[in-house]
Amino acid sequence: MVDLATSFEGKNHSFEILSPVDDEPIGLTVELCGPDDDNVPALVKVKKDHKAEINGYMKKGKLKVPDGVFERQGREKLAARVVKLTWAKDCSIGGEQPEATVENVLSMFDQLPWFHDQVLSEGMDSGNFFTKSGKS
Repeated sequence: MVDLATSFEGKNHSFEILSPVDDEPIGLTVELCGPDDDNVPALVKVKKDHKAEINGYMKKGKLKVPDGVFERQGREKLAARVVKLTWAKDCSIGGEQPEATVENVLSMFDQLPWFHDQVLSEGMDSGNFFTKSGKS
């Protein structure tokens, strides 16, 4: 019998960013954590901040969260899940090789929508973040 509570372990997922023109690797590898990884301080902070923001709207008696808030929060959560960027020597953005911080990744999302799309696609596939534990 498979025990769903113990049969799968969470793991990070690494993948290469591909050129939007020819689907060839461009020299940037992204490492993402799972959406519920409580061991990544940036993700924990973003989730806490988002909860406080939504609670603030509710405390003000607003029955509706303003347009765009959930979309912005989704982008911020995705950016927080990027735990590592590994740059090839000849790959950069604007001559820089930024570290994997929420702010830097959000800036990359804004500058390179195709980068955002690839990170989002990889991040939405839950199978990327689990492995069989051998426990049942």
